[in-house]
Order: sequence, then structure tokens, then C-alpha cells
Amino acid sequence: MITADADAADGYAWAELDGGALAPTPIKPRGAGAGDAKIEAEEARAAAAGAPLAAESKLASPVSDVKDNGDAAAPGGGATAKEEEEKAAELPDDPPAVGGDDAAEERSSAVGRAEEEAAPPLDLADLPEGGGAEWPAVHDIVAEVELPPIAGVDVEATRAWVNERQQISVYTVTWNMEGQPLPALEELRARVLPKDKYAVVVIGTEECERSIAASAMNPSKEQWEACVGAALGEDYVKVAGQTLQATNLVAFMHKSITWAVHAVKTAAVPTGMGNTLGNKGGIGISFMIGATSFIFVNAHLSASREPDGEETRNQHFRRISNALCMMLGPKTNEPVAEGVSAASGFPRYRGEGERTYECLMFHFDRVFFTGDLNYRLDTKRAVADVYLRNRQHRELVGVEQLTHSRGSGGAYLGYAEGPLHFRPTYKYDKGVDHYDSGPKQRCPAWTDRVLYKAQGARLLRYDCYQEERLSDHRPVYGVFLVDVGVAGHEELDDKGRMGESDSQVCSIQ
Repeated sequence: MITADADAADGYAWAELDGGALAPTPIKPRGAGAGDAKIEAEEARAAAAGAPLAAESKLASPVSDVKDNGDAAAPGGGATAKEEEEKAAELPDDPPAVGGDDAAEERSSAVGRAEEEAAPPLDLADLPEGGGAEWPAVHDIVAEVELPPIAGVDVEATRAWVNERQQISVYTVTWNMEGQPLPALEELRARVLPKDKYAVVVIGTEECERSIAASAMNPSKEQWEACVGAALGEDYVKVAGQTLQATNLVAFMHKSITWAVHAVKTAAVPTGMGNTLGNKGGIGISFMIGATSFIFVNAHLSASREPDGEETRNQHFRRISNALCMMLGPKTNEPVAEGVSAASGFPRYRGEGERTYECLMFHFDRVFFTGDLNYRLDTKRAVADVYLRNRQHRELVGVEQLTHSRGSGGAYLGYAEGPLHFRPTYKYDKGVDHYDSGPKQRCPAWTDRVLYKAQGARLLRYDCYQEERLSDHRPVYGVFLVDVGVAGHEELDDKGRMGESDSQVCSIQ
């Protein structure tokens, strides 16, 4: 960057990169006022005009939770009929500012829409290879690690490997399916659910089988769970499934591991209106593998684009964590120091009215928190498009809400996440790789995430399936090598809810 020209009242410095490209750089501290509307419109107009790719600039990768050795460190197209149906029928989250989520998105996109509509939709295929800044490579060290043998191996041989190494492989996915028809088995295996590869497979879906509104009348995800089982094949056994309206979480396990599983439990936590309606919320599946406790969470959080939308999502995260600890976690009556759980230093969360929120990491040895968490980019669509065209990865991550919440302590304290080295996973036009060209011109965002407790879990790969174009989201997945305590463990009769599924729409108070 060789020069910059900006007024402090503006939100961005329009900086000239090496090679002559102009790029927007935020100069206003987070939380500052929105600034003059005329200046904002001029900013959007300049961004919408586009900028040539920088010829020489190089960007370093941002700080990541995942280090080179694989260890993790705690963090510092137009409206369719279905969309219109959901806009009219979907029930709102906790009482929002007037108008609800859809109205909030409409208001937040109104400023500068005329300028943005003049720009063509950003298509990933239009981004040239080579030249300009380098987009960082996806975190992938799977080839460097030996995983438990699954494909074509005798069950007893896999069991012996796990007993000796005290490790298993875990594969977890989150996918907002936008209520689209279920994909064919061949497509699932090729793009989302590889067969005979991982010991534990857990997939969370949002807007699964049907829309949120339609799922209020029929929440069952039996067809989807059967589809997942068929894609994985007969060597996998369903551990449990749980549905909250349109959100589903289902866990499968290779039959070489099921002998060590016991105490299977499930629960659902709505965060819709009055914390009773399941149009938004979270699901938990917990179980033991030997002496090691696991919990997998899948959540669909508020889509609000209001100024307090980030904090609303943080509140929902805290509510889900607190409720799942109460429903699925071991009980404790030990005294608790202020702000700290009754164990080794994991934090509690302070919410509205000084309510205390339990940390899942205190209650479970292995924690995986996934979902369409709906955190957005704190910038305008036109500015995000310029960042993407110029491959300004650092700038994009710098305005990403979940990264901010983790760093500021607002939520997800103690959680690790791999680097966001895949492109933003929302919102795509159907069947193609360009971002929203409809009237709302939604800003691209990393709404779909996989977070985890780093202790005892090594992240091997964190990526999205860019080729899976079923919906307006791309599935995001993580591959892990996880420590388990199965030495000397004998199979127990107490399997809990092993193999069961449950569905609900709301919470009965």
C-alpha cells in the first residue's frame, strides 16, 4: 500500500495498492457511528464501480487458531416463491426491532442499493488465477496423519487399532439446504459424505427437507436421516438424531467403534420468540466413547442485520450452551468463583441481568459446535465485492463478526476454529458460484462454521464443498483426529438413546 486518501468521517480509506488498484480499508473503530449518509452513498458508488486487481501486492495470512504443526491455540438470485412464503410465514426470533429479520435485512440493504445494482454479480469463476494478492491455502494436513483404518478392514482390526492408539477420526458437517429436495446418494457420497473414511460422522443441517415454515407443520427429518445412512452404507450405525423444526443433527458411527459407545442423550433448545419457538435454536447430541464424553451441537441462529444482530446471536449461543449443559451435562453442586466454572478455569458467560451461562467445555471432554450461525461481515456489499476481487483476505476477516465476538470475549470463549481460508459460504444464486444478484444484494459472509474444543482434538482439514450448489449456502466441514479413553473399557448395556431420533417444533413451558 503506497498511498491513502480519506476523511476521518468516512468509514474507509481508499488506498492505492502496488500496481495502481484501489481498495477500501476500514479506518473507523468498531462501534463508531454510521457517518453521514451522503458520504456512505459516495463510498458505495465508488466501490460498485469496481477496481482492477492489484498486480503485485501480497497479503500475509491472518493469525489462525491452527498452527503449522496442527495444534490449536485458544483465540485471542431474485426472490423465489419459497423465499416469499418464508418471509410471510416464518415466525420471528426473540422480539426484534420492528419488522423482524427480513425487514432488518431490507432496511440495512436500502442504503446504497441503487449504486450496488449497477454492478454485475461477483462470480468466483471471474477471479483470475495468478497475479494480485494470494488467497491463503485451505488448512489441510490429512495426508500427514495416520487415521484409523476403516475401508476394507476387518472390524476387529480397527478395534485393535483404536485400542492401541486411543484415537478416532471425527468428521462433522454443517449445511443449510434451503428447503431444497434431497440430493441423490451418488451426489452425497461424492461431495458431502465420503463413504468408509471416518469413524464418527456427524452432520448438522438447517432448512432440511422443507422450509422453516413448512417444517412447523411437519418437522420430521426421517427421510434425510435415512438418506445419510444409505450414503454411508451398512457398516455405519446411527447413534442418534434430533430435530428442531427445520434444523437437524444426526450422528453415525462405524460399527468397529460402537462397542465403546454408551450414555447417548439428545436435546433441543429453541431461541425463537420467547425462547419457545423452534424456527431458530440449537440441538445437542452427547455420548460417551469409553471414558471420554462428547457433545456435538448444531445451531441455526438469528439472521438479524440490525446493529445489535451480532449480540443477539451471541445471546442465543449463550442460551443454547447453558440449556444443553443443564439437559445433557453432568450435574455439579460445587461452589463457583465469579466468572469461572467449577472446574479448571473455563469461563462462564455473563448475560443480560447478570444471568450466568455454563460453558460446554467444562462439562464435556470433546466439544464440537457447528451450524448456520449467521454472523455477517460488518461492511457493505460493494466493499466486500472489492475485497474479494482484490483477494484482500485479511480485510474480509477483519470485518467478520464471529471473529470479533471471539476476540472480544462476547461469546465462544475457549473455542478454537480453523482459518477461514475458503471463500464466504453465503449467499449464492441457485446452482452457480456468484453471490446474491437479487434485489436484496446480500453481502457475502462466512455464516456456516465449525468450532471445537482444542484439548484432545486435532484439526486436520477445514473447508467447504464449493462444488455442492444445491442451496444458497455451501456445506462446511472439519476433519479431526480425537483422543479417546477406551483402554480397558468393556461394552456396557447402558446405550441410552442409541439409534433413536426425535423431532419437535417448540418448547412446552
